[in-house]
Amino acid sequence: MSLRPAGGLRIASLLPSATEIVSSLSLSSSLCGVTHECDLLPTPPPPTLTSTTMQNPHTMTQLQIHEEVWNSVKNGYSLYALDASQVSKASPNVILTQALCEVCALPSSSLSPSLISTVPKVISLEPTTLDDVMKTIEAVAEACEEYDDEVIERARKVVEGLKGDLDVIKKTVEKLGGGRRPKVAFLEWNDPVFTGGHWVPEMMEIAGGDYTMCEKGDRSIEWSKERVIEYDPDVIVSGPCGFDVDRAEADTKKFIRKNSWFAELRAVRNGRLYVADGNSFFARPGPRLVQGTGILAACLYGEKVAEGLGERLCPSKGFRRLVI
Repeated sequence: MSLRPAGGLRIASLLPSATEIVSSLSLSSSLCGVTHECDLLPTPPPPTLTSTTMQNPHTMTQLQIHEEVWNSVKNGYSLYALDASQVSKASPNVILTQALCEVCALPSSSLSPSLISTVPKVISLEPTTLDDVMKTIEAVAEACEEYDDEVIERARKVVEGLKGDLDVIKKTVEKLGGGRRPKVAFLEWNDPVFTGGHWVPEMMEIAGGDYTMCEKGDRSIEWSKERVIEYDPDVIVSGPCGFDVDRAEADTKKFIRKNSWFAELRAVRNGRLYVADGNSFFARPGPRLVQGTGILAACLYGEKVAEGLGERLCPSKGFRRLVI
């Protein structure tokens, strides 16, 4: 057994999915700082190291948020701020960050060279597929191995368990689903419409859906009204990035009131429009994508599959059918 560095492991997580990965590896007690958006935290919670430069997104419409995001991209300013003094006070020896999406979390470019030079390990997590997500769990473990001799083995078990759960979902759908694969739309954003990208196509494949709005690993893209009408899916799942199921329901109802064409889509007419907790189960590349996959299977194939999966793999609080 090698000597561990003095002071023990201190992790600053600058994205919510990394915080959830840390928790899955039983390292929550080593968190010395998190983001303002992290919501699965130990007690007492670690200090908050980030804030948003936006007005409160929970009081803004989706269109207003979209316009603010687009302005930030066009004008080159970040939607997030890092409290460097708090980071210095936290004194991390591992920082977990990302450069995958500047809209979703603080980008790694926000870390100054002087700050980076004081931290032994700065790990940027960039998953775009389910396999990449599994690799990020292993990468976090490797970054912490110097301080924890057993974390690599725990990571192996976590990844093995997640892959096993995805296989259970796939086999449950094959056993209880039956029939042709329903054509499905996943809306990562309603106004304007954005498709679910990156790992969502793989989740759909496992859940038994026919999903062609985006290719595996590709970013979500904006779709026009005409394109959505032409696609005309059997099932629609609306899981806006960053919002829970209540906000998804409220926003989807507002969108339909403003856009009557949406109510004429086959899925809506047939009562197969669902809203989901996009924040917890779809937007964050971490362990809870497994539950998101179970939720998709239930939306596609109904109560029989939901019951077959159970609450652990298909949490009922994470989605609901929306009757218009």
